Amino acid sequence: MNEVLRNLQAEGTLADVTVAKLNAQLYSTGELMFAALMQSLHIKPQPGKNATSTLESVFCDTNKTSSTKQLYVVVLDEIDQLISGASLSLYALFGWAKSASNRLVLVGIANLLDLGVHLKHLHRLQCTCNCEVVRD
Repeated sequence: MNEVLRNLQAEGTLADVTVAKLNAQLYSTGELMFAALMQSLHIKPQPGKNATSTLESVFCDTNKTSSTKQLYVVVLDEIDQLISGASLSLYALFGWAKSASNRLVLVGIANLLDLGVHLKHLHRLQCTCNCEVVRD
């Protein structure tokens, strides 16, 4: 994936891409994971906002203040760990990725072979986000 992104940047196809790789299993709460994600993406905290609100404003460009076409690629290993304990984090990530003004590409890696089935059972997610299961 890194090589593909580098090639696209070298061709000028992608202007500005920042990649973060996290293991969801390492974080006890979604807020801790989002704080680590902000650090990995070099996103500065916004006054009066928690990590979740800050990431939402960056990924969905809710403030419409950014003139750059910055793209964020988040590779989240062990994404299946978010299904039970931190489902709100999972809802947020998928919501940001499918937002009309999104600047987030979410790549989830899971050990569950039936992750798609588990995602469909999360009623708020409803898996309408063009999820594609790739088995290696």
